[in-house]
Amino acid sequence: MQSNAGVEIPVSVDFGDVIRIYGGEGTEAGSDLLARLDREGKRGVRVEWYRDGRYWWQGNLDRLRGGLDESTRTVTFIVRVDDTTSAEVAGERVALMRGMFCKVEIPGLVRPDTVVIPRGALREGRTVHLVENGRLTVREVVPQFYSESEIAIESGLSGGETLVLTDVPGAVQGMLLEPVFDPLP
Repeated sequence: MQSNAGVEIPVSVDFGDVIRIYGGEGTEAGSDLLARLDREGKRGVRVEWYRDGRYWWQGNLDRLRGGLDESTRTVTFIVRVDDTTSAEVAGERVALMRGMFCKVEIPGLVRPDTVVIPRGALREGRTVHLVENGRLTVREVVPQFYSESEIAIESGLSGGETLVLTDVPGAVQGMLLEPVFDPLP
Protein backbone atom coordinates (compact mmCIF):
# COMPACT_ATOMS: atom_id res chain seq x y z
CA MET A 1 0.00 0.00 0.00
CA GLN A 2 1.30 3.44 -0.91
CA SER A 3 1.49 6.24 1.63
CA ASN A 4 -0.69 9.25 0.91
CA ALA A 5 0.83 11.83 3.26
CA GLY A 6 0.10 14.83 1.04
CA VAL A 7 2.32 17.29 -0.78
CA GLU A 8 2.87 21.00 -0.18
CA ILE A 9 3.74 23.22 -3.13
CA PRO A 10 5.12 26.76 -2.73
CA VAL A 11 3.63 29.07 -5.37
CA SER A 12 5.04 32.59 -5.82
CA VAL A 13 2.57 35.14 -7.20
CA ASP A 14 3.29 38.74 -8.19
CA PHE A 15 1.75 41.00 -5.55
CA GLY A 16 0.13 43.18 -8.21
CA ASP A 17 -1.69 40.08 -9.47
CA VAL A 18 -2.78 39.22 -5.91
CA ILE A 19 -4.35 42.68 -5.58
CA ARG A 20 -6.05 42.43 -9.01
CA ILE A 21 -7.38 38.94 -8.29
CA TYR A 22 -8.46 39.24 -4.67
CA GLY A 23 -9.27 42.91 -4.30
CA GLY A 24 -7.58 45.12 -1.77
CA GLU A 25 -8.54 48.36 -3.44
CA GLY A 26 -9.28 51.38 -1.34
CA THR A 27 -8.28 51.20 2.30
CA GLU A 28 -7.27 47.53 2.34
CA ALA A 29 -3.62 47.64 1.39
CA GLY A 30 -0.66 45.28 1.49
CA SER A 31 -0.47 43.68 4.91
CA ASP A 32 -4.24 43.93 5.51
CA LEU A 33 -4.97 42.05 2.27
CA LEU A 34 -2.39 39.37 3.08
CA ALA A 35 -3.82 38.94 6.59
CA ARG A 36 -7.34 38.54 5.13
CA LEU A 37 -6.17 35.96 2.59
CA ASP A 38 -4.30 34.05 5.30
CA ARG A 39 -7.44 34.01 7.50
CA GLU A 40 -9.73 32.93 4.66
CA GLY A 41 -7.32 30.26 3.34
CA LYS A 42 -8.49 26.85 2.09
CA ARG A 43 -9.54 28.01 -1.39
CA GLY A 44 -9.73 25.12 -3.82
CA VAL A 45 -7.02 25.01 -6.50
CA ARG A 46 -6.13 22.73 -9.38
CA VAL A 47 -2.60 21.33 -9.74
CA GLU A 48 -1.64 20.12 -13.24
CA TRP A 49 1.31 18.12 -14.55
CA TYR A 50 1.96 17.06 -18.15
CA ARG A 51 3.52 13.81 -19.41
CA ASP A 52 1.90 12.07 -22.36
CA GLY A 53 -1.33 13.64 -21.17
CA ARG A 54 -2.61 16.04 -18.56
CA TYR A 55 -2.78 14.84 -14.98
CA TRP A 56 -4.44 16.92 -12.30
CA TRP A 57 -5.12 16.89 -8.59
CA GLN A 58 -7.40 18.98 -6.40
CA GLY A 59 -5.68 20.93 -3.66
CA ASN A 60 -6.23 23.83 -1.31
CA LEU A 61 -4.62 27.20 -0.88
CA ASP A 62 -3.50 26.27 2.62
CA ARG A 63 -1.65 29.33 3.90
CA LEU A 64 0.78 32.13 3.12
CA ARG A 65 4.47 31.66 3.76
CA GLY A 66 5.82 34.89 5.21
CA GLY A 67 4.69 38.17 3.73
CA LEU A 68 5.64 40.22 0.73
CA ASP A 69 9.12 39.52 -0.63
CA GLU A 70 10.25 43.08 -1.28
CA SER A 71 13.06 42.08 -3.65
CA THR A 72 10.76 40.18 -6.05
CA ARG A 73 7.41 41.82 -5.13
CA THR A 74 5.88 38.35 -4.80
CA VAL A 75 3.81 36.54 -2.19
CA THR A 76 4.30 32.80 -1.64
CA PHE A 77 1.17 30.71 -1.16
CA ILE A 78 1.46 27.15 0.12
CA VAL A 79 -0.83 24.80 -1.81
CA ARG A 80 -1.61 21.48 -0.14
CA VAL A 81 -2.71 18.36 -2.04
CA ASP A 82 -3.89 15.63 0.33
CA ASP A 83 -4.95 13.00 -2.22
CA THR A 84 -1.74 12.66 -4.22
CA THR A 85 -2.74 9.45 -6.04
CA SER A 86 -5.97 10.61 -7.67
CA ALA A 87 -4.68 11.60 -11.14
CA GLU A 88 -5.35 9.12 -13.92
CA VAL A 89 -5.08 9.31 -17.72
CA ALA A 90 -5.92 6.37 -19.99
CA GLY A 91 -5.79 3.95 -17.08
CA GLU A 92 -2.39 5.14 -15.86
CA ARG A 93 -2.41 6.40 -12.30
CA VAL A 94 0.29 8.90 -11.35
CA ALA A 95 1.16 10.05 -7.85
CA LEU A 96 2.04 13.69 -7.22
CA MET A 97 5.50 13.81 -5.67
CA ARG A 98 7.97 16.42 -4.48
CA GLY A 99 10.13 17.74 -7.29
CA MET A 100 7.48 17.57 -10.03
CA PHE A 101 7.19 20.88 -11.93
CA CYS A 102 3.47 21.69 -11.90
CA LYS A 103 1.09 24.41 -12.96
CA VAL A 104 -1.26 25.65 -10.23
CA GLU A 105 -4.57 27.36 -11.06
CA ILE A 106 -5.75 29.59 -8.21
CA PRO A 107 -9.27 30.97 -8.70
CA GLY A 108 -9.85 34.64 -7.99
CA LEU A 109 -12.87 36.71 -7.15
CA VAL A 110 -15.81 36.69 -9.53
CA ARG A 111 -16.17 40.22 -10.87
CA PRO A 112 -19.53 40.61 -12.60
CA ASP A 113 -18.45 43.51 -14.86
CA THR A 114 -15.39 41.68 -16.22
CA VAL A 115 -15.48 40.10 -19.68
CA VAL A 116 -13.05 37.24 -20.41
CA ILE A 117 -11.78 36.87 -23.98
CA PRO A 118 -9.26 34.58 -25.71
CA ARG A 119 -5.76 36.02 -25.45
CA GLY A 120 -5.38 36.08 -29.24
CA ALA A 121 -8.33 38.48 -29.61
CA LEU A 122 -6.38 41.38 -28.07
CA ARG A 123 -4.77 43.46 -30.82
CA GLU A 124 -1.94 45.99 -30.78
CA GLY A 125 -2.49 49.05 -28.64
CA ARG A 126 -4.88 47.24 -26.30
CA THR A 127 -7.67 47.12 -28.84
CA VAL A 128 -10.16 44.49 -29.95
CA HIS A 129 -12.08 44.10 -33.20
CA LEU A 130 -15.87 43.88 -33.01
CA VAL A 131 -18.62 43.48 -35.58
CA GLU A 132 -21.39 46.07 -35.21
CA ASN A 133 -24.12 46.24 -37.85
CA GLY A 134 -21.96 44.25 -40.27
CA ARG A 135 -18.99 46.61 -39.95
CA LEU A 136 -15.63 46.39 -38.21
CA THR A 137 -15.28 48.46 -35.06
CA VAL A 138 -11.92 48.89 -33.37
CA ARG A 139 -12.32 49.51 -29.66
CA GLU A 140 -9.78 50.24 -26.95
CA VAL A 141 -10.08 48.07 -23.83
CA VAL A 142 -8.47 47.96 -20.39
CA PRO A 143 -7.06 44.51 -19.61
CA GLN A 144 -7.28 43.55 -15.96
CA PHE A 145 -5.52 40.20 -15.83
CA TYR A 146 -3.74 37.86 -18.24
CA SER A 147 -3.66 34.08 -18.04
CA GLU A 148 -1.98 31.64 -20.39
CA SER A 149 -4.96 31.52 -22.74
CA GLU A 150 -7.38 34.28 -21.67
CA ILE A 151 -7.53 37.94 -20.74
CA ALA A 152 -9.97 39.48 -18.27
CA ILE A 153 -11.11 42.85 -19.63
CA GLU A 154 -11.91 45.43 -16.95
CA SER A 155 -13.59 47.97 -19.22
CA GLY A 156 -14.34 48.59 -22.88
CA LEU A 157 -16.48 45.48 -23.50
CA SER A 158 -19.85 44.28 -22.34
CA GLY A 159 -21.39 40.85 -22.72
CA GLY A 160 -23.22 39.98 -25.92
CA GLU A 161 -20.99 41.83 -28.38
CA THR A 162 -19.59 40.06 -31.45
CA LEU A 163 -15.83 39.77 -31.00
CA VAL A 164 -13.57 39.05 -33.98
CA LEU A 165 -11.22 36.21 -33.01
CA THR A 166 -9.18 35.91 -36.20
CA ASP A 167 -6.89 38.34 -38.00
CA VAL A 168 -8.60 40.47 -40.63
CA PRO A 169 -6.09 41.36 -43.38
CA GLY A 170 -6.12 45.11 -44.06
CA ALA A 171 -8.50 45.77 -41.16
CA VAL A 172 -9.91 49.30 -41.30
CA GLN A 173 -12.51 50.87 -39.02
CA GLY A 174 -15.93 50.63 -40.70
CA MET A 175 -15.05 48.01 -43.32
CA LEU A 176 -17.81 45.54 -44.18
CA LEU A 177 -17.56 42.15 -42.49
CA GLU A 178 -19.59 39.01 -42.75
CA PRO A 179 -19.00 37.14 -39.49
CA VAL A 180 -18.82 33.36 -39.35
CA PHE A 181 -19.88 32.14 -35.94
CA ASP A 182 -18.18 29.24 -34.20
CA PRO A 183 -20.42 27.25 -31.89
CA LEU A 184 -19.58 27.54 -28.21
CA PRO A 185 -18.00 24.45 -26.67
